[in-house]
Amino acid sequence: MLDFLKENWSIIALVIVIIIAIAFMIPMAVYIAKYNSMKKKCSPYEENLDDVTKFLENKKMYLDAFAGQKECDEHKVDLEQCSKDKSECIATQEAAMKERDQSKQELETCMSGKEQCEQDKTIAIRNINNTSSAVSACNNEKAQIAASKLAVVNQLSQCNTDKQKCITDKTAALSAASNFKKDFDTCTLAKTTVQTNLNNCSSGLNTCNTNLTKCSITSKECEIKLESTPVPAPSNLVYKKISKAYGTAGLCADVANSLTGNGVQLVGWNCNGNANQLFGYDAASKLLFAKHSGKCLSSKDKKITQEDCVKTPEKQWEMIEANGIYQIVNKATATPLYMNYEGALAPGAKMIATPTSQTFKFI
Repeated sequence: MLDFLKENWSIIALVIVIIIAIAFMIPMAVYIAKYNSMKKKCSPYEENLDDVTKFLENKKMYLDAFAGQKECDEHKVDLEQCSKDKSECIATQEAAMKERDQSKQELETCMSGKEQCEQDKTIAIRNINNTSSAVSACNNEKAQIAASKLAVVNQLSQCNTDKQKCITDKTAALSAASNFKKDFDTCTLAKTTVQTNLNNCSSGLNTCNTNLTKCSITSKECEIKLESTPVPAPSNLVYKKISKAYGTAGLCADVANSLTGNGVQLVGWNCNGNANQLFGYDAASKLLFAKHSGKCLSSKDKKITQEDCVKTPEKQWEMIEANGIYQIVNKATATPLYMNYEGALAPGAKMIATPTSQTFKFI
């Protein structure tokens, strides 16, 4: 209705003038002069009304053009968002390819370990066969001793037979008996020596097996003791800040409140370069040292805390690097370091280990 009045304002004004004129036509003679005078006065305003109408039409065209420009700007924003989404998609695809390559490397390592296991199995079977051969040889020696004993018994029987035969010839019999006694003593002594040696061999074998078992147990105890012994940071270790590579800038890994005890959880905080934000990675031990406390980063139940530096898998980290950007993966859980704040990154974000990929840089 308002648009209609704006577009037909001049006509409406003219109708109003005519109505006013008709209202005054009865006293025409009286008001004719006043009518002419009023008409002269209204003429300039009618021209102004035409100008107002043109202004309103131009204003409508301007508003239409402004609306078109606004729509164009909205499409431009949509185009920029589409380009951003495309870049994020490409980054996600590249991260997925990296994870695929990592899985391939782990498979190759597993196959190599399987081959080594098969080789160890073959060696163990060979050792068992050698032991079985030694037992068989021992049994053969035992059978030979039994045969020797039987032979001695047979000789004794033959000796008694000869003794009976030699009774008739006392001198020959005594001489034969004397010689036989010597031979018999020598044989008995040899038999006793062989039996003693056999017993010593069996005892030595048992002692060897006992020592081997003790050695194996001691080796395992040694490995456990080494794993539980704290490792100091190398003297030449380089300490740097761990900053989030993409997304929310200016957040670094931070040991909360610069505490130095075990179990303190790490958070993301504004990068300031303080000692509780400096960390050094030792490639030999795969430990990640905190400079201010001398503790090491550890992953347990998804939480990232600082603990005593011992070479156990939950405190060891793999650095997967690409163009100076790192994915920091825990050896025990095979999950990467991640900065999380209930879905939104901000100072105070908890450092956790999760399958979700996130990258960092050392600055």
